Formats: sequence, C-alpha cells, structure tokens
Amino acid sequence: MRFTLFIVLIASLFIWNCEESQEPGNSAPSIEDIIYSPSSPETNSSVTFNTIATDADGDSLTYNWSALVGSFSSSGIGNPMNWYITEPGEIEITCTVSDGKEIVSKSISVVVAQEVGSLVGYVYDSESDEAIIGVSISIAENTTYSLADGSYEIQNIITGSNQALTASLEGYKDYSYSIDIYGEERTKNIYLEKETGDIFGYVYDSSNNQPVSSVQISIENRSTYSGSNGYYTFSDIVLGERIIWAMESGYQTYSDTIQVVAGDNPYDIYIVNE
Repeated sequence: MRFTLFIVLIASLFIWNCEESQEPGNSAPSIEDIIYSPSSPETNSSVTFNTIATDADGDSLTYNWSALVGSFSSSGIGNPMNWYITEPGEIEITCTVSDGKEIVSKSISVVVAQEVGSLVGYVYDSESDEAIIGVSISIAENTTYSLADGSYEIQNIITGSNQALTASLEGYKDYSYSIDIYGEERTKNIYLEKETGDIFGYVYDSSNNQPVSSVQISIENRSTYSGSNGYYTFSDIVLGERIIWAMESGYQTYSDTIQVVAGDNPYDIYIVNE
C-alpha cells in the first residue's frame, strides 16, 4: 500500500512538471530594421526614423531613441521619431525596444551633410555706378573675382549667421559686410568707394615765409580757406594725380599737380606777391 502511494506521488509530480514545462515563456522583441527619411539629410533639418519591430507574444512595445548629438521630439520616446540635427558628420542613432520584460537595441549610422548655400551679385563703383572687374570677393574661405560686367558668384558656402563678406581692389577702400547664409541662393550687390587720402598743410607768403590767412585753396571741385595760422585741410581726396589751386587778392594764382596717396599727404603752399 505504501509503495503504491509512493508511485502515485512520483507520477503526479512528473505530470505536473511536464505540464509546467509546456507553458509558453516570454519571447524578446525582434528589431528587423530602422528606416529614415530623407535618406541624405543635411544640417539644420529634421529626420524621421521608424523602427520595424515585432514581438512573437504580441506584447505592447515601447521605443526609446538616443544619439550623442541632435535632439529628439517627445524626449526620444515613441515610434516613429523625429530628430533635429545641427551638426554634420557620421552619427550613430540607437533605438531600444522593450516589451516590458526584455530589452533589445539596434544602432545605425546616419551621414549628415553640411548644408551649403550660394551668393551672387554685382560690384559697382559707389560714385559712378559703373561695374568693376577683377574685384576679389571672399566669404567663409571661398574667394572669387568679379567679371567684366561686375558680376560674381560663390557656390558651396557653409551656412551660418553673421558671416564676413569682404571685397578688395587696389584703388578702392576695403569692403566688409556681415551676411547670413542659408541653404538657398542669396543676392548681394557690392558698392566700392575709391580709396582716398587727406591733404593738409600751411599757406605761406614766399617773400617772408609768414603764414597767410583766408587764402582759397581748391582741389577737384572742392574748396576751403586757410585759417589764421595759414593752416588748411582736405579729407577723402581720391588717390592719384590731382591739381591744387590757391588764390588770394594781391598774390599770383598758384597751381601744382600733386600725387595723392592713401593716408596723410602733407603739402605746404608758397604764394607769390603780384
């Protein structure tokens, strides 16, 4: 009798173990793929990711996204997911999927290109409005030269705010302008001012080397008068050969050709009595 009871207990335990081993266990989620659009993203743009995942048990899945740069919407939780990126380079994106019991992850590399723009325009003389050829124009380490009609074009400029646009040509003042470049074509015409110099000095009586006041001095279409100490000055005279005149009652009219260079041009005038 005892032996029979022992056999029954052993058999019951065996059947119970077999039944428990036949109960289904939990299956981890499976990530089949991560897809994204656009396929060739640029900086300062949004990328949409979508993880294709399944769960054999039909469990509800949660998705968590991470990357070293950029920012995800909704704190990176959800699927599909939007990611905003401001830096170029090859960037690893990781999606972690959980069924509440087990976690799986998958990473992909996304190559983000630097967004670029272009700049076009014309270069003119600020006084005559005539086109200027051969002007050196630079921005963000890109340089070109204006053509015969004054036009210029610079391509593949890395986007950014407050970039320094510069232009230079001998005989003209250096030009600088702060401009924002974005992923489109921008137009900026450039007006160059001729380089100038300042002329200054004293007017003297040639017979006694004494300063003479109230003498009218003219250069190009501009005039001024010497002060009580004979001093006169002109500012912003265009470079090159210029004729200077001096006239005062009782003195012969004075004229001379001077070479104006950039910066200061000291020049004294000696007038002769009639």
